[in-house]
Amino acid sequence: MSIEQSGLVFTLGIRLVFFNFWLIFRKRAISASIVAQQASRRKSRSPKPPKPGNPDLCPLCKEDAAQHLSLRQCLYILTRPQPAPWSQVKGRGGRRKSIDSQGVYCTNPLCAYFAIADSHIHAIVADGHHGKDNSIQNWQCQACGHHVTDRYGSFLYRLKKPLLIISNTLAALNDGQSVRAAARSHSVNKDTAHAWYLRFGQRAPALWLLIAQANIRVGAIQLDELYTMVKKKNCHLSELEHRLGTLGSQWVWTAMDPVHKLLLIALVGSRTRNMACIVIHNLLLLLAPGCVPAFSSDGLKFYFVAISNSRFGFRLDNRKRLAYTWSQ
Repeated sequence: MSIEQSGLVFTLGIRLVFFNFWLIFRKRAISASIVAQQASRRKSRSPKPPKPGNPDLCPLCKEDAAQHLSLRQCLYILTRPQPAPWSQVKGRGGRRKSIDSQGVYCTNPLCAYFAIADSHIHAIVADGHHGKDNSIQNWQCQACGHHVTDRYGSFLYRLKKPLLIISNTLAALNDGQSVRAAARSHSVNKDTAHAWYLRFGQRAPALWLLIAQANIRVGAIQLDELYTMVKKKNCHLSELEHRLGTLGSQWVWTAMDPVHKLLLIALVGSRTRNMACIVIHNLLLLLAPGCVPAFSSDGLKFYFVAISNSRFGFRLDNRKRLAYTWSQ
């Protein structure tokens, strides 16, 4: 072996030794970084105290703030000075009322008697009937000439079928009959029965809020979310279906009174903070003033943010303990 070859072998050997040392140090550095990442993950998995939210995070509160001007205008219309009774304005002549109009009001915002349901003040009089069996009462405002029916504002508005047929068909659908069977048994077209069912379902939450608004007192409420899927999974949705947000994975948000087995809230939506705020916001409308129940949930952090945004309590800053105390 010549001197040049021996020098080359020596150089390669030195390089291999340094390369082995570099691999050893590199392996140690990688293992140290992995251990640090695992330690940080363990720390992040440890439960953190929930932070109270900001009232500006609730989408319904933002919507109420955006509609503040329109609400003020409606409040001005409803609290304006009441006009003189129509019986004094029109004079003593004319036929007397034969049908009581208490609870009916004029729906024309430009009328002086708009939204006045008192029969001694408003100008509403009976104006015949309509429908297949003439069971729908018509009303007319003598002050502005505006017409309104007895079914205005309900899911029966603009439906001319007799109330008995509609109620029996909906009761059959609610009992579990198919749309075709319920429509066939009551001599109704299946598309008509399906349209009634959808219309009643869309108006049912508003009817429930009207019946139970600020009138429920419970001691405890269980909050939970149930996973479901509408038609297909998220991975099979198109771009347009993703934007619509009505298909794919959905969550059913529920709020139940465990004592009386009363389902207070049932909403469908994504598992986000905004939906939690909407659930608590709607729940606040049902409970009576001063009712602060004990909430229990599956540990979803969005519930604490939503409850702290609502009016169930207020936060007290205790500077000595550097903590937050919640009080009614």
